Amino acid sequence: MLSFRALVTISRPLFWFNTAVPYAWGWLISGRPLDLPTILLIAYFTFPFNLLLHGVNDIFDYESDLRNARKDSAEGALIVNPGNFRRLILLIVAWNLPAIPALLLLGSGAAIAAFVGLLALSIAYSAPPRFKGRPGLDSLANVLYAGSLLVSVLANGVTPTPWAAVGAFALWAIASHAFTSIQDLRADAAAGIRTVAVALGAAPTAIVALALYATGAFLLRGIASPALSFLFAFYAALVAAFLLGGRSFDLAHRLYRAFFSANIAAGAGISLALIWQQRPVIPWPIAGALMMVLTAVTGAALIWVTWRRAGERSRTAGGDA
Repeated sequence: MLSFRALVTISRPLFWFNTAVPYAWGWLISGRPLDLPTILLIAYFTFPFNLLLHGVNDIFDYESDLRNARKDSAEGALIVNPGNFRRLILLIVAWNLPAIPALLLLGSGAAIAAFVGLLALSIAYSAPPRFKGRPGLDSLANVLYAGSLLVSVLANGVTPTPWAAVGAFALWAIASHAFTSIQDLRADAAAGIRTVAVALGAAPTAIVALALYATGAFLLRGIASPALSFLFAFYAALVAAFLLGGRSFDLAHRLYRAFFSANIAAGAGISLALIWQQRPVIPWPIAGALMMVLTAVTGAALIWVTWRRAGERSRTAGGDA
């Protein structure tokens, strides 16, 4: 059986910010009043969407996850018994269906098309045609992390569509996938999964990520605060630290943790800036309360699944004594 806590663990609460906060950004940019469809869709891009994205990944990455010490942690997969795969698929479908009426209420055909494309790409990353096992396509497919922002700006009628910002965020996602795939290079290679890091090697993959971060910073240079370009420079500095610091897999993993800390800080900073910018249109207590609730829910989910693992390890250790 798969408990609700197990489903939350599979969805990786650590990643919820990467998909829910960009949807909130699109709403903030639009200046629309907060309504029920917007609340539902921000909530959707926390647990349900990530259950789809990571649940499908856990099914098709089962063999490599068994070889990867990083998995079965807050950062990685819950190792699901293959006997539960069918039930997991049914639960993924059930949790993702409510997003459709929420989008229909907003009445944007373009947003619905973008949403369908996002779901298809999220599935195709892990399931056949399995972009994850196709070097280059694996990183390109991670434009899906910019998908929630694109769906949001289309659903909320942001005009003109901020393509440069969406493009910069897409480059961030591609670069981040390439860089963070380095830490899994050995496990993926052992399982026969040809990621971009397996195909190119650790150092060339890091150089590609560095170039993509630089391109993203350039795209933002003329349309946003210089602080956003400096943010891209920080991510580039993490890659440079890997290249100059010995290029070990242990270093790549430690920098991965710094990467997630930077994501949370950057997401909070950008959200606060947008809330301040839109305060004449959207009352800041409403936007601020929404972001605080999102942060609280995400943090509580992460603590909940972390305690579950700590309890299981304690019981295992007691049984081995």
